[in-house]
Amino acid sequence: MSLQTQIYTVDDLWILSHQDKFQGNKLELIDGELKVHPVGREHGRVTLRLGSRMNVYVETHNLGEVTVEVGHYTSPKTALSPDVAFTSKARLPDDSVTGFVNQMPDLAVEVKSPSNTYEELHEKVVIYLKNGSHMVWVVYPKTQTIGVYTPPDNPESPQLKTLGVDDTLSGGDILPDFTLHVAEIFG
Repeated sequence: MSLQTQIYTVDDLWILSHQDKFQGNKLELIDGELKVHPVGREHGRVTLRLGSRMNVYVETHNLGEVTVEVGHYTSPKTALSPDVAFTSKARLPDDSVTGFVNQMPDLAVEVKSPSNTYEELHEKVVIYLKNGSHMVWVVYPKTQTIGVYTPPDNPESPQLKTLGVDDTLSGGDILPDFTLHVAEIFG
């Protein structure tokens, strides 16, 4: 006997995200499967440090918008909520969009939580890059490293550059002239 697993949609995710039982958790969908990840203090500190610096830069240069944990989707059954996201001015949705955004950001940032597996993070990187993101940063607080992923020739194998605390993170063509010492992200 097989059990039927519930398949969720982006509309279901919107409803679930407003329920008390999911407060304090990050909710996402991958191929209709609900992913629930609790976020803790370290995750919040790292996300704030990086997101606030990105936001100041983007606002100062009038480049677009930085958001935190906003749902982005490109299909009814897959929605990701990057911890930090940058969307360029040219790709911003109009102001009538108040819920999830029907496109992936130009730059997505994922901060690894203890409940994330490396396989899940890789799957999310591939989804971002296959669906319009030009760069993904995966931040690993425990090892104080950052994986910088860019689109490859083969979408299943993104190009990766790993940075440590002695390195400088660059926005490349996505955030021109944005740089940040990796050590600053971890405090």
